[in-house]
Amino acid sequence: MDMYWIYDRPTWQVGLVIKVIFLGLSLTGLVATRGVISKYFHKSQEADQAVSAIFGAIGMLYGLLLGLVAVATWQNYDKIYDLVDEESASIIQLYRCVSVLDDPSHQAILEDIESYTKQIMAVEWPAQKHGASPSGGTDLMTTLHQKIAHLEPKARNQPIIYAEAVSAFSDMVKARRMRIDGVNLRIPPIFWLIIIGGAFLNIPILFFFDLPSFRTHLLLTGCYVFYLSGIVTVIVVLDNPLRGEVSVSSAPFKSALDVMASIHHKKN
Repeated sequence: MDMYWIYDRPTWQVGLVIKVIFLGLSLTGLVATRGVISKYFHKSQEADQAVSAIFGAIGMLYGLLLGLVAVATWQNYDKIYDLVDEESASIIQLYRCVSVLDDPSHQAILEDIESYTKQIMAVEWPAQKHGASPSGGTDLMTTLHQKIAHLEPKARNQPIIYAEAVSAFSDMVKARRMRIDGVNLRIPPIFWLIIIGGAFLNIPILFFFDLPSFRTHLLLTGCYVFYLSGIVTVIVVLDNPLRGEVSVSSAPFKSALDVMASIHHKKN
């Protein structure tokens, strides 16, 4: 079930549409079936107890599923956030190490690191928000790798710093690869079938409760569905951590650029 088009809409619109659909179908179903249920199903206190038991059992299992899926989507979001933070930290560490190497050619490497970081913010991040896996930074990474490798013979008098620079570059490449792979990170589609199907199995059970006041029945059903649709909305907007308004920010890379500017200013 591909729902990527949702991330091209403002979050408040997504939430409103989900709530309207859930509430509209549920309350319309309650109004449409109230007479039929009263006519063909015998309502009594004993029947209410049976309905309560069934609703409690199904609701518990469905609530457990929603809770686990919500936690899974948050863990995916947190995972991507940590990867972005790790990548930006590796960029800063690489910049620091290269900036103190004695080789005159290190300035070109520093400029490439800065250009790479700017490309992430200006090119890769907007592409990720539209579901594209950016590849433009690959050439810059290859160039950086070659230049850092050429530094080795000239950095033998600073082996510890050079080793730290190589380690930081390796960490940066790894974090970048995992971030790009995270563009299509989401819960398996089968879960959406279970979530939607479970909702339309769980909600109709509410129609069988015998409440003296129809307004009370509408109100209680509406409150339950409103809360349920809110949980579904949270899962939807967090399902892909790099897309939509509620997505991982590129702020760590902006901070990395600020640190680079500070290091450059202190050197000069």
